[in-house]
Amino acid sequence: MLIIRFAEPRDAEAVESARSRSWRAAYDGLLPPSVIDDLTGSGEVERRRGWHAANPLGRMLLAEIDGAPAGMAAYGPERRAPIGPVPGRARLEVYGLYVAPEHWSAGVGRALLERVMDEGRAAGHDRLVLWVLETNERARRFYARAGLEPTGRTDADLRGHIITEVRYERDL
Repeated sequence: MLIIRFAEPRDAEAVESARSRSWRAAYDGLLPPSVIDDLTGSGEVERRRGWHAANPLGRMLLAEIDGAPAGMAAYGPERRAPIGPVPGRARLEVYGLYVAPEHWSAGVGRALLERVMDEGRAAGHDRLVLWVLETNERARRFYARAGLEPTGRTDADLRGHIITEVRYERDL
Protein backbone atom coordinates (compact mmCIF):
# COMPACT_ATOMS: atom_id res chain seq x y z
CA MET A 1 0.00 0.00 0.00
CA LEU A 2 1.34 3.44 -0.99
CA ILE A 3 1.54 6.04 1.76
CA ILE A 4 2.85 9.56 1.21
CA ARG A 5 3.72 11.57 4.29
CA PHE A 6 5.84 14.52 5.29
CA ALA A 7 9.42 13.47 5.89
CA GLU A 8 11.24 14.53 9.03
CA PRO A 9 14.97 14.62 9.77
CA ARG A 10 14.71 11.13 11.30
CA ASP A 11 13.61 9.86 7.84
CA ALA A 12 16.91 10.90 6.24
CA GLU A 13 18.08 7.34 5.54
CA ALA A 14 14.76 6.33 3.94
CA VAL A 15 14.60 9.51 1.83
CA GLU A 16 18.18 9.10 0.69
CA SER A 17 17.68 5.42 -0.07
CA ALA A 18 14.92 6.22 -2.56
CA ARG A 19 16.71 9.29 -3.95
CA SER A 20 20.09 7.65 -4.47
CA ARG A 21 18.64 4.51 -6.09
CA SER A 22 16.69 6.74 -8.47
CA TRP A 23 19.74 8.90 -9.19
CA ARG A 24 21.94 5.92 -9.96
CA ALA A 25 19.40 4.40 -12.36
CA ALA A 26 18.13 7.60 -14.00
CA TYR A 27 21.45 9.32 -14.57
CA ASP A 28 23.55 6.29 -15.56
CA GLY A 29 24.94 7.21 -18.97
CA LEU A 30 23.68 10.81 -18.67
CA LEU A 31 26.20 12.04 -16.11
CA PRO A 32 29.79 10.98 -15.43
CA PRO A 33 30.02 8.14 -12.90
CA SER A 34 32.14 10.34 -10.62
CA VAL A 35 29.33 12.92 -10.38
CA ILE A 36 26.74 10.23 -9.64
CA ASP A 37 29.01 8.67 -7.02
CA ASP A 38 29.68 12.05 -5.43
CA LEU A 39 25.99 12.97 -5.23
CA THR A 40 24.85 9.60 -3.89
CA GLY A 41 27.71 9.01 -1.48
CA SER A 42 27.80 8.51 2.26
CA GLY A 43 27.49 12.22 3.10
CA GLU A 44 24.11 12.49 1.44
CA VAL A 45 22.23 10.98 4.40
CA GLU A 46 23.53 13.81 6.58
CA ARG A 47 22.52 16.34 3.92
CA ARG A 48 18.99 14.94 3.98
CA ARG A 49 19.01 15.05 7.78
CA GLY A 50 19.97 18.75 7.70
CA TRP A 51 17.72 19.65 4.78
CA HIS A 52 14.83 20.95 6.89
CA ALA A 53 17.08 23.30 8.87
CA ALA A 54 18.74 24.56 5.66
CA ASN A 55 15.37 25.00 3.91
CA PRO A 56 12.96 26.32 6.55
CA LEU A 57 10.33 27.23 3.95
CA GLY A 58 10.66 23.94 2.09
CA ARG A 59 8.80 20.68 2.56
CA MET A 60 9.80 17.09 1.87
CA LEU A 61 7.54 14.12 1.20
CA LEU A 62 8.40 10.45 1.58
CA ALA A 63 6.51 7.79 -0.37
CA GLU A 64 6.49 4.34 1.20
CA ILE A 65 5.10 1.07 -0.08
CA ASP A 66 4.46 -1.44 2.66
CA GLY A 67 6.78 0.56 4.93
CA ALA A 68 9.75 0.62 2.51
CA PRO A 69 10.98 3.87 0.89
CA ALA A 70 9.73 4.16 -2.68
CA GLY A 71 10.20 7.84 -3.52
CA MET A 72 10.59 11.38 -2.32
CA ALA A 73 9.81 14.93 -3.32
CA ALA A 74 11.25 18.20 -2.02
CA TYR A 75 9.61 21.52 -2.80
CA GLY A 76 9.14 25.09 -1.64
CA PRO A 77 9.28 28.67 -2.84
CA GLU A 78 10.92 29.16 -6.20
CA ARG A 79 14.68 29.51 -5.77
CA ARG A 80 15.65 31.18 -9.02
CA ALA A 81 13.18 33.31 -10.90
CA PRO A 82 13.17 33.41 -14.69
CA ILE A 83 14.14 36.59 -16.52
CA GLY A 84 11.81 38.65 -14.34
CA PRO A 85 9.02 38.23 -11.83
CA VAL A 86 5.57 37.46 -13.13
CA PRO A 87 3.13 39.83 -11.39
CA GLY A 88 0.48 38.04 -9.37
CA ARG A 89 2.21 34.68 -9.55
CA ALA A 90 3.12 32.77 -6.41
CA ARG A 91 5.40 30.05 -7.77
CA LEU A 92 6.13 26.75 -6.07
CA GLU A 93 9.26 24.90 -7.17
CA VAL A 94 9.81 21.16 -7.10
CA TYR A 95 13.45 20.94 -6.02
CA GLY A 96 13.59 17.20 -6.60
CA LEU A 97 11.22 14.30 -7.23
CA TYR A 98 12.76 10.84 -7.27
CA VAL A 99 11.26 7.36 -7.35
CA ALA A 100 13.25 4.18 -6.74
CA PRO A 101 13.58 2.38 -10.09
CA GLU A 102 11.71 -0.72 -8.95
CA HIS A 103 8.64 1.55 -8.60
CA TRP A 104 8.95 3.42 -11.91
CA SER A 105 5.73 3.47 -13.96
CA ALA A 106 3.70 2.30 -10.95
CA GLY A 107 2.07 5.64 -10.07
CA VAL A 108 4.41 6.64 -7.24
CA GLY A 109 5.85 9.65 -9.07
CA ARG A 110 2.42 10.81 -10.18
CA ALA A 111 1.07 10.47 -6.62
CA LEU A 112 4.02 12.48 -5.25
CA LEU A 113 3.57 15.21 -7.87
CA GLU A 114 -0.18 15.41 -7.22
CA ARG A 115 0.46 15.74 -3.48
CA VAL A 116 2.99 18.54 -4.12
CA MET A 117 0.44 20.34 -6.30
CA ASP A 118 -2.32 19.90 -3.70
CA GLU A 119 -0.06 21.23 -0.94
CA GLY A 120 1.01 24.12 -3.17
CA ARG A 121 -2.56 25.15 -3.95
CA ALA A 122 -3.48 24.93 -0.28
CA ALA A 123 -0.55 27.23 0.55
CA GLY A 124 -1.68 29.82 -2.00
CA HIS A 125 0.66 29.05 -4.89
CA ASP A 126 -0.79 29.27 -8.37
CA ARG A 127 2.14 28.12 -10.53
CA LEU A 128 4.43 25.09 -10.36
CA VAL A 129 7.98 25.18 -11.75
CA LEU A 130 10.85 22.72 -11.87
CA TRP A 131 14.12 22.07 -13.67
CA VAL A 132 15.05 18.77 -15.30
CA LEU A 133 18.23 17.55 -16.97
CA GLU A 134 17.76 18.08 -20.71
CA THR A 135 18.98 14.59 -21.56
CA ASN A 136 16.65 12.90 -19.04
CA GLU A 137 13.98 11.97 -21.59
CA ARG A 138 12.10 9.71 -19.17
CA ALA A 139 11.60 12.55 -16.67
CA ARG A 140 10.72 15.02 -19.41
CA ARG A 141 8.00 12.68 -20.72
CA PHE A 142 6.69 12.23 -17.16
CA TYR A 143 6.39 15.97 -16.58
CA ALA A 144 4.82 16.56 -20.01
CA ARG A 145 2.17 13.91 -19.26
CA ALA A 146 1.46 15.76 -16.00
CA GLY A 147 0.70 18.95 -17.91
CA LEU A 148 3.98 20.80 -17.44
CA GLU A 149 5.42 22.62 -20.43
CA PRO A 150 9.03 23.59 -21.18
CA THR A 151 9.50 27.34 -20.80
CA GLY A 152 13.26 27.83 -20.81
CA ARG A 153 16.68 26.32 -20.39
CA THR A 154 19.96 27.11 -18.75
CA ASP A 155 23.44 25.68 -18.38
CA ALA A 156 24.67 24.87 -14.91
CA ASP A 157 27.81 23.51 -13.31
CA LEU A 158 27.29 20.19 -11.55
CA ARG A 159 30.49 19.20 -9.75
CA GLY A 160 32.62 20.55 -12.59
CA HIS A 161 30.45 19.05 -15.33
CA ILE A 162 28.36 21.48 -17.44
CA ILE A 163 24.77 20.31 -17.82
CA THR A 164 21.75 21.82 -19.54
CA GLU A 165 18.53 22.00 -17.57
CA VAL A 166 15.06 22.62 -19.00
CA ARG A 167 12.52 24.62 -17.01
CA TYR A 168 8.98 23.23 -16.90
CA GLU A 169 5.87 25.03 -15.63
CA ARG A 170 2.15 24.68 -15.21
CA ASP A 171 -0.68 26.40 -13.44
CA LEU A 172 -1.88 24.80 -10.23
